[in-house]
Amino acid sequence: MKYLIILFSLLFSTSLLQAQKYEITPRVGFNYNFFTGGDADDIDGNSGYHLGLIINRKLGEKSGVESGILYSKRNVKPNGGEWQFSYLQVPILYSYKLNDIVSLCAGPQFNVEVDAEGKGFLIEEEIGDKFHDLDFAATIGAKIALPAHLQVWLGFSRSLRSIGSDHDVSIDVNGQTVRVDVDGFELYNNEVQLSVGYVF
Repeated sequence: MKYLIILFSLLFSTSLLQAQKYEITPRVGFNYNFFTGGDADDIDGNSGYHLGLIINRKLGEKSGVESGILYSKRNVKPNGGEWQFSYLQVPILYSYKLNDIVSLCAGPQFNVEVDAEGKGFLIEEEIGDKFHDLDFAATIGAKIALPAHLQVWLGFSRSLRSIGSDHDVSIDVNGQTVRVDVDGFELYNNEVQLSVGYVF
């Protein structure tokens, strides 16, 4: 499924490039990531970074649809450890231009997990199989046009379902290691992004 999402994004981006009315914006910036949900109390947020390419297809004088691919490195700090996630993000956003400076954006975003590592918060093993590979989120944000074709993006996204997946853990019972099935964590990804891009 996650590879279909990436393929769709590539095809969508290619179709935009074939159109006459488009903007291409390489983007790089910082994240602040944190969890919400029933199991989030002992997990602190932390900073990360993202970079990628966004393509905006103009639908009219003020509106447009934009998509692309971003790589996002996310970090959170559970009690007694640190978790690091790498995602490929595929936003599909409707944008509306309020004036010559500010545009508002909103829409869905697919987050494809490509790597997860770390320990802590009741996990003494690597965390790779403890979370879903695909995270479906809602995104809102604003683009601010600056001189010299520069653009600032400020956005927020939140998971629409818990990212924790059912898994098994190892426990010691009378000196023997036993694997026990447990329910997934109730955790929702939240990400604040601040980045700068150059509009071609």
